[in-house]
Amino acid sequence: TIIDETGTVTRPKVVKSSGNQDLDQAAIDAVARWRFRPATLKGGPAKGYYTLTIRFALDKDESK
Repeated sequence: TIIDETGTVTRPKVVKSSGNQDLDQAAIDAVARWRFRPATLKGGPAKGYYTLTIRFALDKDESK
C-alpha cells in the first residue's frame, strides 16, 4: 500500500489473500478510507510504502 504526501492511501492491495474474495475486498475498502501521518524526507512530507496485517475473526454465534 502506498501512503501519499497527504497521508491518503493510494493503490491498496492484498499481498496474501485470506482465501475469501469478500474478506480481501473488505480489507481493501477499509484501508482505502484510513488516513495516515505521511512519511517525511528532508523535513517535508513524502510518499511511502506500508505493509500491514489485517486479521479477521469470525464469530460463530450458534444462538441465531
